[in-house]
Amino acid sequence: MPLLQRNTERNPRAAGVVAVAALRWGDVDSAIAAMAPAAAADVVVGADLVYRQPNVQPLLAALSQTLRVGGVAVFALDLQHCPEAVDDFIARAKQPDAERDAVARYDVRQVTANELPQGYACSDVCVVELWRLS
Repeated sequence: MPLLQRNTERNPRAAGVVAVAALRWGDVDSAIAAMAPAAAADVVVGADLVYRQPNVQPLLAALSQTLRVGGVAVFALDLQHCPEAVDDFIARAKQPDAERDAVARYDVRQVTANELPQGYACSDVCVVELWRLS
């Protein structure tokens, strides 16, 4: 997080526009407070988030509380630990179960290896864009 903060401070176009906030699942309010004055984020970036099945629902809930409608989340998801959890996360983001998931729905697109900068593609990592629809 400190490196990300320094990088945004070095970019003059980021001043007053970009907020860097750690999101600790279960403590979404602290991340939202750190993003002030914005009520919700336009972009959320994350990596290695769905490495086990119990992470799927808390991540969907946190994302629903922090990402504005029309915003995008870009996640690099590790397929080595639990590929079933990644598949479940993507499926539930597209079609949430109202009884167990947050109500937000996403248009989910997997970024192909050809779209990634040279040297960044990896067969063990799935990069996805989640565009919030509701």
